[in-house]
Amino acid sequence: MKYFFANWKMYLKESEALALAKVVKTTPCAKCFTVAVFPSAIHLRGVKKILGSRPCGVQDVGHVEYGAATGETSAFEAKKMGAKYTLVGHSERRRAGENDLFIAKKFAVALKAGLIPVLCVGETEEERKSGHALDVVLEQLESSMREAGELLKTKDFIVAYEPVWAIGTSISAKPSEVSEMHLVIHKELSMIVGEKGVKTPILYGGSVTANNVAEYLALPAVSGVLVGGASTKAKEFKALIKALC
Repeated sequence: MKYFFANWKMYLKESEALALAKVVKTTPCAKCFTVAVFPSAIHLRGVKKILGSRPCGVQDVGHVEYGAATGETSAFEAKKMGAKYTLVGHSERRRAGENDLFIAKKFAVALKAGLIPVLCVGETEEERKSGHALDVVLEQLESSMREAGELLKTKDFIVAYEPVWAIGTSISAKPSEVSEMHLVIHKELSMIVGEKGVKTPILYGGSVTANNVAEYLALPAVSGVLVGGASTKAKEFKALIKALC
């Protein structure tokens, strides 16, 4: 099974999100793909009502289960509202000031709530040019694995490699760069959680379009894609789905 995850970020107004959800519902999905959308949290209930049994997720969750966390989204309440997945550690959250430990707490809470967290990891352009890309990504990965601890034995999760320099820039990573990083992540996960690590899906995200999505999905180490802006327009969404077939 491969994955096509659409992160709508904060591009859409409520009316636009609901209209796009109707397009998603009527768009035939490739048989071998899990297609899920990630609307703004305040649009989740309306989008889920339209999508019915089709899966969706939230773009972020809080670092605590409940309590004094103004502005955060409860992972447990998101689950009750119909979310199946949540993004954790997206580069835009990291740029806003979230560090590895804070993100690791969110990852663990999401697992406890029964959501499937999509842990986003990736290096900046400066970190890649300085030769530290692998070290940065592995530390981001390992911090969340340490925090989750025993939960990793019984809960499912997904990893998304999204090089920061390729997000929203129209600069997509080379297939060789993606393959290298995905293989390193799989190797690290296998050392942490054994056989489960080998089977953990790893997605690629970063300026994915209908023109390059097939190239990335053809890579053996890539289990799917996490698409941002290109998934927020009906015509482009349909083109992306068509490219999966």
